[in-house]
Amino acid sequence: MNQLLEPSGQARATLILNYGDVSTRLQQKLKARGWCAYIASNLKEFKKLFKQHRFEVVIIYFDKEQIPDSSELETLSTLNIITKWIAIVPSEHWLETHPSILFSHLFYDYHRQPLRYDHLLATIGHAFGMAHLQSQKLKHYKVQNNQDDLIGHSKETERLRNRILGLSKESSAVLISGECGTGKTFISRLLHKSSLASAGPFYSISCGAASEALLNSELFGHEEGSLYPNCDAKVGKIAQCHQGSLLLKDIEELPLSLQPSLAQYLEQQIFFPLGSTIATSSNCRILVSSSSDLRQLVQKNLFSEELYSALSTTTIEVPTLSERHQDIKPLAQYFLAHFCDENEQKKFTQSALEAMQQYHWPGNVRELTNRIRRAIILADDDIINERHLELPNDNHLHNLTLKDARDKVEKDIVVRTIAQAGYNHSKAAKDLGISRTSLYRLISKHEILL
Repeated sequence: MNQLLEPSGQARATLILNYGDVSTRLQQKLKARGWCAYIASNLKEFKKLFKQHRFEVVIIYFDKEQIPDSSELETLSTLNIITKWIAIVPSEHWLETHPSILFSHLFYDYHRQPLRYDHLLATIGHAFGMAHLQSQKLKHYKVQNNQDDLIGHSKETERLRNRILGLSKESSAVLISGECGTGKTFISRLLHKSSLASAGPFYSISCGAASEALLNSELFGHEEGSLYPNCDAKVGKIAQCHQGSLLLKDIEELPLSLQPSLAQYLEQQIFFPLGSTIATSSNCRILVSSSSDLRQLVQKNLFSEELYSALSTTTIEVPTLSERHQDIKPLAQYFLAHFCDENEQKKFTQSALEAMQQYHWPGNVRELTNRIRRAIILADDDIINERHLELPNDNHLHNLTLKDARDKVEKDIVVRTIAQAGYNHSKAAKDLGISRTSLYRLISKHEILL
């Protein structure tokens, strides 16, 4: 990704989801301020870009015609909890009539059209600063892939553990299916460690992270001068993983033109490097992961039936975290101990543990991991409570009247704006587009403590 840098050297990039062309002006203003702005015209393109790059700020345009599924966006957001999401809505009335957007915990801030670009750009800059600060702190809390077993003893986990053990003596390709964040990459590593190829190398490739030509080269290699003029020859990952395992992540993203070559390798154990007419053999175990329904993609001619047949013989279905409900507490305790230093002993309160048990975890284990990492930073002392986890609590919203719902949103916006204005009431009133008298009236109405 071409990066535009601040004087400090920090790259600034934003991703915009917009179904029309109204974001062009915003893109120009961002570019003039040193940002690299990517625009996706549909949700599929947006998801691909979001997975490929790290964005500190994401902007979603909502309109009356096209409304992306907020639950799908929330699940996607668990891939990077640092990212700050900003919503641009048609009007205040539209926002009030779309409760799934109104009450979503996803969005850092809202702006309504017509846009006041000075306010929006200030919000984007502040969001970037918050994301960058949290990112720096979280670098200390990284997950190490040294765990050699699944954590937990629920029925689903025991079933998964037995399935991995049952495949330890086999060398056939394995299709690992499951929702985003369930731990498919971790499962693939366990498969490799328990297999006959455990002494060999283990590599992984993201099928949606490169162009078709580069992915072809990465998988099968290429001859000298065949990828681009004067390029050196390259050995592909399948050859590099001889007597080992290769994980192909997001196999549904593998270009259709490359799928016959992979199917041929799975059937015959041979492949042809780019630019070569001579077959090359390798004894590499292929593991693939997918969060999509491949059978449905085959029916829509979006995935090769031949490749699907080769992959679907041996499968592992990874359960969601909500299906492993009994494992939430031991997983949480494990990650807390894992992220803390020897001299840093933090503990969950009982209410925090109960909140994690009750939450539905759309982002699965990845979301649990990320929320605990952030909670460690937010907790000033050794106690992590429910507030530090920042779990959305939407259960009570179903019982609210429309007036109560509006009051709740109004109070949240006032509190957030005052905080963002540094508790400067004049600035907060200006940002809200109201007088100071109106602001004081709202503070009194909602009994906001400052």
